[in-house]
Amino acid sequence: MARLEDGVYKTLIYPYGHTDVYSDPFEVEPGAYRLTTGIRLKDGTVRVRFIYCNVRAGDTTEVALTYRETVVDIPVLGKLATGNELTRLDGSEVVLKDLLGAEGAIAAWIETEREPTKHLIRELCELAGPLDKLGVPIVLVIGDTEWNASFDTGAYPKLPVRTIFVRDSSYASLSGFISKPAAHEAGYPHLFVLDHQDQIRYSASGYKIGTGKEALQIAAAISQSWNGSE
Repeated sequence: MARLEDGVYKTLIYPYGHTDVYSDPFEVEPGAYRLTTGIRLKDGTVRVRFIYCNVRAGDTTEVALTYRETVVDIPVLGKLATGNELTRLDGSEVVLKDLLGAEGAIAAWIETEREPTKHLIRELCELAGPLDKLGVPIVLVIGDTEWNASFDTGAYPKLPVRTIFVRDSSYASLSGFISKPAAHEAGYPHLFVLDHQDQIRYSASGYKIGTGKEALQIAAAISQSWNGSE
């Protein structure tokens, strides 16, 4: 929020992390105000909306907090290498393609003992509600070194209900997903969103905050587009 002073809008300063903007009123001086909202896209672009209002002394002014709609461009980054064989928890073999849903999937090659993977799992747990509503499977792929006696899927009870853990010998199937040196250098986890045609529509590697939310947004956009085309 910014107040018009001498022809210039001056931003009001509030504590970092202030979130109760929907229910609690803000006490401000009378005057003309501009409210700025924005949505930051993956490429760094911000879609901004300005909302103007006047506040009179002793009155309460209600302003709807709204955001611009975004049209997400979701390029095809590659295609899933079919026929990759994985191992289920019960020891049975399964082809990766058979684990994917009709509307696509979120898949990640992870190292469970390392912090970047732990952070991704925390994000997926926090997003369990919307991910469950979306209904796409989440395939978490673990290599031989991670798949040991101490590994227990019960340690992750808050993950989305359609989460599947599978074993990939030496992460062999990962080569069908990443080829760029930058991805290898970034390290695990390697996160991907796939559409219903087994095409890769999103990828992220290494320690990056917010990849879980980005993957959810891409998967939701793909699902909406696919359902709309039926």
